[in-house]
Amino acid sequence: MDESSWINNCSTLTVADSSAYANNGKSCPNGTGPLGGETSCISGKCGLFDGTNDYVKINPVNPPEYVTVTSWFKRSGVPVGAYHILFMQGTQIENSISDFSGQTRTGVTTTTMGRRVFNSGSGVTDGNWHFLAFTYNGSKLTAYVDASQTTQQNVSGALTTNSDTNIGMYINGYYTNGYQDEIRVYKRALQTCEICERCRTYWTKAQCSNCTNCSGN
Repeated sequence: MDESSWINNCSTLTVADSSAYANNGKSCPNGTGPLGGETSCISGKCGLFDGTNDYVKINPVNPPEYVTVTSWFKRSGVPVGAYHILFMQGTQIENSISDFSGQTRTGVTTTTMGRRVFNSGSGVTDGNWHFLAFTYNGSKLTAYVDASQTTQQNVSGALTTNSDTNIGMYINGYYTNGYQDEIRVYKRALQTCEICERCRTYWTKAQCSNCTNCSGN
């Protein structure tokens, strides 16, 4: 996602998807939505969300079977609703953070098991940058903080999707208060070594929990 292009206009697709999939979005609400262009970021520029009513709305991503969601996050303050919503497709794909506990909250909705959501990790709301990721491969949901696995749960079934996707907001009034950078969604479950490589794109091995990349390093 190109965080330098945002204009807070909730009727225009100014939030550009830098991949080939053109999942462009709108910065909402009009006139006060999140602006890209922040410079104290992980890479280049990033988006700042005010924790009150800022969000980015994009078209449904609709991964058919498997999914990975990754994002860099830095807390700025207490959000409305007490959860920082990094990525939310309806109630069907969730990547968020509890401001109270500093844990991540990750989940999916499948055709066989319904909604499954899990809390894991700690320390994510300390005001520093963190790399957050989770994967679903059809039988396991796995979450990571700074490339370290924090939980792995048995979940199965095809994904239930086709809802609007929001970055920074959940429909019942939960908002992110902080910075987001390099928000990525994959229609496959990345391997643990690939999660490590995404983290080490911008951080050292030590910062990424001394994880091992796909070359064994």
